[in-house]
This record gives sequence, structure tokens and C-alpha cells, in this order.
Amino acid sequence: MNSEEIKKRVLERVMTPYPKNSHVVPYSTPVVSFGNPEISTVATLGINPSSREFLDDGMNLLSGSEKRLVDTEVLGLSTEIESLNAEQAEEVIKGCFDYFQTKPYKWFSRLEEYVLSPVNASYRSFDDINIEQACHLDLIQWATDPVWRKIKNKGVKEDLLESDLEFLRFQLTNYKFKKLFLNGGEVVKQFKKLGLAKLTEVGKTSFQSGKRKSSLYRGKYGDTEVWGWGLNVGQNEITLSNLEDLSNWIGDDSADGDSLKFDLSQAIIAYGDSRKKKYPSNDISKMTTVVEEFGLAKFEVKAKFVRDVDDILHIHPDMLVARRPFEGSRDRRLTDDNPYPNYPHFYQLSGWSNTGSKSLESKGIEKVICPVSFVGVLPDVVCDYCEEIHPAK
Repeated sequence: MNSEEIKKRVLERVMTPYPKNSHVVPYSTPVVSFGNPEISTVATLGINPSSREFLDDGMNLLSGSEKRLVDTEVLGLSTEIESLNAEQAEEVIKGCFDYFQTKPYKWFSRLEEYVLSPVNASYRSFDDINIEQACHLDLIQWATDPVWRKIKNKGVKEDLLESDLEFLRFQLTNYKFKKLFLNGGEVVKQFKKLGLAKLTEVGKTSFQSGKRKSSLYRGKYGDTEVWGWGLNVGQNEITLSNLEDLSNWIGDDSADGDSLKFDLSQAIIAYGDSRKKKYPSNDISKMTTVVEEFGLAKFEVKAKFVRDVDDILHIHPDMLVARRPFEGSRDRRLTDDNPYPNYPHFYQLSGWSNTGSKSLESKGIEKVICPVSFVGVLPDVVCDYCEEIHPAK
């Protein structure tokens, strides 16, 4: 299809009549994408849009500046409508394409940090030529209430999946993505069931506190490389360690060749260069001391940290965590804050400087974990990821 034919097909999808008795969120509109797929080379895929794209925590329609998408209230329509006309549909599509330029739902911050970052992509790259533009798609374009997993009527689910299958196939065929990431076991299951691509299980990663395992999948859809996994990045049950393991797998699997082995100095320079950052001298001194204490020699640069080849010590931008105690470390199993169950021995580094809640030099201040993004941020300032203030412990 040429560009005009693609635009026409998207317009037709938005003008499709609303499904009856399908738990579609009142006042919502079909979400054909989050971000602009026309300029994206990377896409993430979920089941369907969250009801929170249109409703607040009290299940009331978002108002004014809190709106994330064009709903029927914006269009001046009532909740009981049959379909949208062409003019209304164009406004809805623009709202979808501009989604990440407004107030995206905080759920996307985890996909940004742990799925897109390892492949040098972003929902918000815009004009940065060094970062690939990404968008998010769904198997189903309707937001539902209740959420997908709580819809008990299997017939409703099957009808929604079947009705949007061809549009998703159209998107994957015509937008020419280089990479596609399937987020969660239900997405992988439906992707395979709908016959969109053959996926092969290539390994497993830890889920929750290491007691369960999540399958990892690879495949292709035409020329698009496909990655998939069983855990859902947005679930509260998964740990920071789960997310970083997934992120490292994505980073390793998308790289050319085997992981290189470095000595400590080479590894921390390579890791810093990948983030355009540099460790302060006191942090390097501490790392060197710990490495000598453990007798470690070779290291790998992963997406989220540097680790030794025996996987005893992880060197993060602002902390050290290890399987064994070392001089000056704290055992976080003795507290309620132990985001790395398998690496409980912790030491706070001075850390890199960043922006926003990460804008101040940490100066040895122990960071707290944002419960939305699972990223370490400084306490008592506005968090870049969820816009809340997380108090110091």
C-alpha cells in the first residue's frame, strides 16, 4: 500500500461501529496506536488499551488537561454513539499519533526503561537521529472495563480479537517495523493463536523472587524481528531484578555476536560510554577494592549494569549489589527494601548525575525505588517517571 492507502485504512478502522455488549469504556474512542507508527521503526505490543487512558482512579472520565487521548466528550458527542464520521476519526488519529507529546500513562515508563532502552529506541525520540522512534500497538484497539483478564465471557474476548485481527495484521505488514516486542504471556499466546508468526522458546528468565520462570521467545513477522516473554512488564508482582534480567536479555539478544569480556577498567568505561556518563573516582576506587576482595577478573557490559562472568557482583550506575557480603556492604534482607533477592548485599555509590528527580548529584544519598518504573530515584523530589514524591527511608 502507498501512504494514502494506509491512511485511508486507518481512517476506516476508527470509523468502524462500536461493538455491542463488549465492555468498551464509555466515552472512549478506538486507539489505533500510541505514538506515530508511520515514523516508527520499533513497536511494542499489548492486549488492549488500559481504561486509565480515558478514566481516572475513581473510574470517572478524565477532564481538561488530564486527558491523554481524544474521547467522545472532546468530540462533543454522547457516550451512546454508533460510530465516528471521517472528521471525528481524523481528530482521534491525531490524538493517538501525538500521544507521547502529552501526558502518557505511567505504565509506559517501564517499557521505555527496560524494553526500548536496551535497543536504543524511545517513544519520545522525536528528532534525535541517534535513537530509533518507537510506538505501541495493541491486539485490540478498544479499552475495556473490566480490564481484559477480568472479562469472564470468553465469547466477548474472542469477538474482540477476531474483529481487530486483520487491522493488526495490516499494521504489522505496512509499517515495516524492524523490531517488535510482545509484552506478556497473554500477548504471546494470542499472537501465536492468531497465526501472526511462529515463535520459538529460546530460554527462560526469573519471575517474581526467582521462584517462577518466564519463557522467552523469538520469531519473525516478514522482515520484522520479534521478541516475546511471559511476564508482563506492567505487573506489580514482578521485581526490579526480573525487569533487569529481561532488559539484559533483550540487549544481548539484539546485539551482534557474543558478549565481550573486559577487565574492570575497560568494562566501566564501556558502560559509561554507552550512557554518555562517567563514574567519579571515589566510586571507581570502591569498585576496585570490592573486585580485589572477591578475586574477580573478567566482566560483561549488560544493558542495565556491569557484572563479572561468575555473576557475583553487579555494578549499577549508583550502587553495587552482590551475592556475598563485602567490606562496607549492607544486607537488605534485614529490611523490607530488597529489590534484588539474589543479590542482597548492597553498597550505595555516589552515582551519576541526571535530570529531574535524578538531577542532583546523589552524593551518597541512598536512592528509593519508584514503584511505577522500578528505577532508583532520589528521595523527596518530584519523580521523573510517575510525578510523585517518594520519601526517604
